[in-house]
Amino acid sequence: KFREFFSFARRVMALAGVTVLELAGIGPGPLAACVLADFGADVITIVRVSRNKKGEAVVDSEPSTLGRGKRSIAIDLKSKEGVATVLKL
Repeated sequence: KFREFFSFARRVMALAGVTVLELAGIGPGPLAACVLADFGADVITIVRVSRNKKGEAVVDSEPSTLGRGKRSIAIDLKSKEGVATVLKL
């Protein structure tokens, strides 16, 4: 019955079918995206990737409770390929 309830709840969520890209890493952005996810939106968090002095990719984020209900993808926003990927999303 528990699974049936959540299956039903997902279908009747106010923002079901809406996709949101979260680009804000700090401040009210992650909290707002969390609320949107709670109302059924498909939230995709864009995690920034930077390069260290050795040229290795480093993810600039740490997990938190505000990540619940969201999907995430790490993208280097300083590269042309990264920008193109965000625009496709």
